[in-house]
Amino acid sequence: MKIPDQSNKLKVILEKVKGKNVLDIGCIGREEWIGHPQWTHQKICDVAKSVTGIDCNKEAVAIARARGYNIHHARYEDYYPAQKFDMIVMLDMIEHTGNQNDIHKLKRLLKPDGTILITTPNAYNIGYWIQVLALGKVTQFPIKPNDYEGHVILHSEHTLWQLARNQGYKPKDVRFTSDYKAGSLLFNVVRRVFDLRPQFRSCLIMELMQWDKGFAHNY
Repeated sequence: MKIPDQSNKLKVILEKVKGKNVLDIGCIGREEWIGHPQWTHQKICDVAKSVTGIDCNKEAVAIARARGYNIHHARYEDYYPAQKFDMIVMLDMIEHTGNQNDIHKLKRLLKPDGTILITTPNAYNIGYWIQVLALGKVTQFPIKPNDYEGHVILHSEHTLWQLARNQGYKPKDVRFTSDYKAGSLLFNVVRRVFDLRPQFRSCLIMELMQWDKGFAHNY
């Protein structure tokens, strides 16, 4: 079993969650990853003060709980824990969420100064531009038509900021990262050149703070 290399993105995530009480939404990923030392949820558990996970995969949650993880079978819309959290993480999940307007419901789970950390594929990823120009659609190299099954949206910094603003949040921090996969040398060389501009990198990371007083264009 191999977990994809996401070391650059993971470095930012662990920096953000260190020492905090964390709610990890959609935490399992793939069932076979449970308990692996490189599993992102495990990495978060290693550095956070406390971690609660929720996931809608009932069978995988049962496996994780049997191995000692504090993970519950729930959707965040219907989750009502006794505690509130310093940080909520939604890692590579929002692009799968049908109702993008539900993230305002996370406020009841946050402490007053709590934040939400979202990671998602960056819509301006130079890899997507290359794929669309070459193939007329977004896929992965090598071509695997079902790779993006389940993705309902691709966010850019602008669209995620607008979504957040409309639901009472504003960005506290925005980062872009890339992790390179083995494959076409030419493709990876082109990506590295364009990665000199952060907005072309493959992953968008946005930390949101609660903000109910309107918004400002510059943040």
